[in-house]
Amino acid sequence: MGVYTVTTPVAGHSGKVGGVTFVDGLAVVDGDDHEAELAYFTAQGYGVIEVVPPTAEPDPDVANPPDIDALRAEAVALGIEVVPQWREKRLTDEIAKAHEATDTQTTGTEPGNDEEIQS
Repeated sequence: MGVYTVTTPVAGHSGKVGGVTFVDGLAVVDGDDHEAELAYFTAQGYGVIEVVPPTAEPDPDVANPPDIDALRAEAVALGIEVVPQWREKRLTDEIAKAHEATDTQTTGTEPGNDEEIQS
């Protein structure tokens, strides 16, 4: 059934109501163990709020790590001499450099610079 926070209609009340103990007007209640009490609290005007645990969204970088073989294949396709010990960071850096060099050659400008390169 879930876990609920329950507040008393009388602020700051401490004590037992049914099988639930309140401290300073607040109790955390397991709905599976105290279903009857929750029904009573709801009917009598207690504040009853279901506690929804936060859902952790998976980190996309952890859930979908880059395919090292795909990075190596891309690097080779770009003409990079790949060293077998290179890992993701080095491969992505080298691929980025190759793309920047290709952009410079095709546009005649350096990245971030709109002026043409004079040969």
